Amino acid sequence: MKMYIRIFFFFIIIGVTLAVYILMESIASDIAPKHGETLIFPVTKEAPTLNPFLSQTGWEALITQMIYEGLAAVDPEGHFYPILAKELPTVENNGVSADGLTITWRLKEDIFWSDGQPFTAKDVKFTWEAVSHPQSLAIWAPGCDLIESIECPNDYTVVIKYSQYYPDYLGQFSSTSTAGQGILPKHACGEPSQMSRWECNRSPIGTGPFMLAEWKTGEYIKVVRNPLYHEEGKPFLDAIIFPIVPNAEVHKLMMMRGDADVWFEFNQQYIDELNATDNILINPGSEQWLLRLFLNLSERGAGDSNKPHPILADKHVRKAIQLSIDREAINEGVYGGIGTLVGHEMYHGPFTCPNTKLTFNPEAAKILLEEAGWVDTDGNGIREYHGNQYQKEGYEMNLIYRVKSGDESYLFTQQLITDMLLDVGIKVNPKLEESSTLNSLALEGNFDLLMWSDGYEAFYDPGAFLKIYYCSSNIPPAGWNITRFKDKRIDDLLLRAENIVDPKERHKIYCQIDQILIEEVPVIYLLVLPFPSAFSSRLHGWKANPNAILTWDAANWWLDK
Repeated sequence: MKMYIRIFFFFIIIGVTLAVYILMESIASDIAPKHGETLIFPVTKEAPTLNPFLSQTGWEALITQMIYEGLAAVDPEGHFYPILAKELPTVENNGVSADGLTITWRLKEDIFWSDGQPFTAKDVKFTWEAVSHPQSLAIWAPGCDLIESIECPNDYTVVIKYSQYYPDYLGQFSSTSTAGQGILPKHACGEPSQMSRWECNRSPIGTGPFMLAEWKTGEYIKVVRNPLYHEEGKPFLDAIIFPIVPNAEVHKLMMMRGDADVWFEFNQQYIDELNATDNILINPGSEQWLLRLFLNLSERGAGDSNKPHPILADKHVRKAIQLSIDREAINEGVYGGIGTLVGHEMYHGPFTCPNTKLTFNPEAAKILLEEAGWVDTDGNGIREYHGNQYQKEGYEMNLIYRVKSGDESYLFTQQLITDMLLDVGIKVNPKLEESSTLNSLALEGNFDLLMWSDGYEAFYDPGAFLKIYYCSSNIPPAGWNITRFKDKRIDDLLLRAENIVDPKERHKIYCQIDQILIEEVPVIYLLVLPFPSAFSSRLHGWKANPNAILTWDAANWWLDK
């Protein structure tokens, strides 16, 4: 009963928050936007780079979204709209060939980089050459390997030829967080093979509403109004300062005192205090982010996916771990009941597949473990192996469980899962890691269990996302299949999906993949969690967009004095 009461009051809070937001925006709509002022936007971590293709922590994306622009972007309803392009390519305007393999983008002719150089088709081609170069170290460029060539018949026409149909061609060079990351300036960067060493990684030149003014390492990043921005009269703000504030309590006090104007994706534990503060409005967040537990199917730290993990290579063990986790208790105890329990990858958007309800059944988990050869014979509460498949006789069931530091909800979730697994005889050693360190350890395979949240936008065709995490060709160092999961069925299905134009047929294939992942358990899906953000009530013009990073519309933001 307490759970339902809590959920009831949560939705009341969200409803009141949205009502206040709508009221404030309706009032603000009668007031002309004001130019000037500096916005204070503290961030927890410093951006590792301002090249959006070299890192994806989210902290650089907040800033690069305002500096770099794509050919198109996605609005709050999930529809693409042109930015650097004159129009979206379609069959009707001859932008899409009959077979879907040739896409023609026509560019606006009055766009300039912030240093005064004209933006042209050559910049689009350069971006592809850079992010697809094998030595560039670009970590996220979905679909670029499917491009056979890019031709520039003139300065404002880009003709892209694909080797096969690519369903997310509109997002390829667009400004979205899971597809394209914008266009890079050819004249201001360098050789594609040297991308990781470019000077523009620290001193970016863009076409967006803001440009970098100062970066004081460890203290703050400051961007200022781009006087050459192509939308007349925008941006309204003179500057945005991103001070590095790792302590959440300090950030909360800054918001409540009016010393900060934005708090990006704060922890749910602060929502009641912020809601009770008159000068703060809350964007409740979207359901894009799925908290997931990755299981390493290869020997920890070996760097060889052909060496099976002595414990987790056995599917029965992975299912036993899944059965041992009480996700409802985690939702209630850590997240106040606001999460949504899902049991599969394809949980939202136009490609949603039927949900699988995961059960909490530690007794069934114990039976599976014993059947797999894991028995506690010495009575110390930890199971040892007595079989002949993955490990030597007497090997203790002992796992390393890594999560990022600095997030209390992750810490508490880790503690709960550690205790739940110990209850069935699995010893877990919890480790806290800095975000950058955690990424490196994931790619190295130096973990047994690893937890973070991520996902794909609801509008987005998830084929590229599935390929990154589950295709055997993307096992590190080639990609981000960090579980080292190999399944020929999934490899073949992903290949088939890439060659199917009809979205209904692709949908069927994605649901087949979804079912295989449910059966094989390379990942345990925990909760879908909305991450709220807070705004000062004196900040106007912002609009919630579940399909983009928070600063997607920063050109429209303005402050009351």
